[in-house]
Formats: sequence, C-alpha cells, structure tokens
Amino acid sequence: MTRIALAQLASNPKSIQENWEKHLAFINQAIEEKANAIFFPELSLSAYEPELVSRMKKELDGLPWNELKELSHQHSIMIGIGLPIFTSQGVQIGMRIFNTDGQEFTYAKQLLHEDELPYFIGGNEHLTLAIENHKIGIGICYESLQPQHIESVFAQNISMYLASVAKPQSAIERAYGIYSQTAKRFNTPVLLVNAVGKSDNFISCGQSAWWNPNGELQNNLSASEENLLLVHLP
Repeated sequence: MTRIALAQLASNPKSIQENWEKHLAFINQAIEEKANAIFFPELSLSAYEPELVSRMKKELDGLPWNELKELSHQHSIMIGIGLPIFTSQGVQIGMRIFNTDGQEFTYAKQLLHEDELPYFIGGNEHLTLAIENHKIGIGICYESLQPQHIESVFAQNISMYLASVAKPQSAIERAYGIYSQTAKRFNTPVLLVNAVGKSDNFISCGQSAWWNPNGELQNNLSASEENLLLVHLP
C-alpha cells in the first residue's frame, strides 16, 4: 500500500519562518502516519503572493534545507514543497522535492496564467517521480487544467497525477470536474492539494481531494481547515 499525504495549509507571506515550522509539523505528522510522500500547495513556503516573492530569495536560501533532506532519508518519505525558484532569467513557480535516497529535484510550472506573466517565467521540462510502485506526474495550478499539459504529462506513462494549486472557490468546481474527467479518461488516480486562506487578491478554498481511476471522488477536506489528507493506493 502506498500512502500519499496532502498538506492543506495557510501560508503567511510575512513570515517564511512561520511557514517553515508549519511545513515541518505537517511532515512530522505524515511520518507518524507512515506516509511514503507528502506534497504541499502551490508556493506553500512563500505564500501565493506574486508581487512579493521576488524579495524572498535571501530568506529562502538561508533556511536549514538539510533538515528536510535528513527527514526524508531517515524516515523514507518523499517531500515536495511549493516555492519560488530563482534563476538568472527570472522567477519560476516551482516545487522542490527531496527523495528518500538523498537526491533533490525541482519542477517549474510550465504554463502560466496571464496574471502571472508580469512576475514569473515558465519552466520547460516535465518531472516524474518514483514512489513505491508508482510513477507520479506533476502539474501546478493553471497548467493542470490545460489539455496540452494533461496530454503531455500522461504521455510519460504515469500511474498517478498530482495537482498542487492555490485556487479560490470560483475555480474549484470547474477544477473538480476536470480532475474527475482526467482520472476516468486515463484510468489513473488524480490527487489535488490546495491552500487555504488569503492568497494574493483571493481566498484559497482548500477542498484538497483525490479521485480514483473511475473518476469517483474518494475523499476531500473542508474549504477552510488546515489538515492532512491521506491517500491510500495499492
């Protein structure tokens, strides 16, 4: 049995340290639940605040990242955290992944919403992750709803799909429908982890969830609670 933990949390753009400590608490909770992996929402470490993230590089670089590497290795848990990635060309919306064998990976959102274009640049490569007997593909928010992204990720022969997002209530109903259709079409589980609380000029509405290969909603969280959703897969 493969156990995936989805960490639905509220992030504070004014305190990276507070967010870091909250991430550690969720990771330790997932370890207690014997999860094989834990994933967080879009830009979970910085909060989804496009106008602010460019100022956060020094503080993010100064975090004790080796703690996550050690936790991942010691407890055999993959950790995927949402954060901005700073490159010489610009800032990307990314996920930093710590693997149980000590390797680190980064994935950068490839398809950006038009509102994000003044602040971010897109990535250009897919990333698949090996978790137990599963191969998992990743999409970050807007791109996870786009047909061209979905087609290209599932062409990687994945057996599980993760959408890491920061979405308001106005978008979540449509997203639920697309993720259900995607799971059924590709006969593959789809997992959604969303933030809660203030994000830029909207309120992220939680409701992290997962759908089985028949497209049936299996479990979800509320619209406002900070909590861990555990997904159990064969």
